[in-house]
Amino acid sequence: MDYGHYRTLSITRRGEATGDGFGVPDLAIARYQVEARYAAEGTPARPLLVRVKAKCDYAPSVTADFAPITSLVQFIEIEVKFPGAT
Repeated sequence: MDYGHYRTLSITRRGEATGDGFGVPDLAIARYQVEARYAAEGTPARPLLVRVKAKCDYAPSVTADFAPITSLVQFIEIEVKFPGAT
């Protein structure tokens, strides 16, 4: 996909269970820089490492594009882990 000129904005959302699996529903189809934090209630948020599923090494952030599952559903498949976890 060619996004031409694009702007940077920050979207902070919690993942949730949907009919299509666990994720963040209703995002615009675009290129995203993804970061993740583990934010358990009553504890400070902890940064997580992220990667596009099985395509790159884990890092503090990753840039990813949507891919089609069906003609109506698109997704970015991200894996997360705690720093130091194997």
